[in-house]
Amino acid sequence: MSEERLRRIEILLETCAKTTVANQAEIKEVRQQVSELTIQIGSLSEMFVESVGIMRTMQSDIKTMQSDIKGLQTENKRILDYLFGDNQN
Repeated sequence: MSEERLRRIEILLETCAKTTVANQAEIKEVRQQVSELTIQIGSLSEMFVESVGIMRTMQSDIKTMQSDIKGLQTENKRILDYLFGDNQN
């Protein structure tokens, strides 16, 4: 092999080595970011599940309140009908 060709190969190998080191550093950084994002996603998932539970409880409470209000409205109408003599029903 000629001296010039060996020099070009050496330069190419040095460039590849530097690129490999840089890529390894970037891969390490990306892995760390993925790990952090995975933890954040887990936390968000837990928060979502808790929120769904709270909303279901609230929905149940609202249904109970609606039922109570309907009962009060019915009783109120009966009282008003009795007091004011509206016995059309």
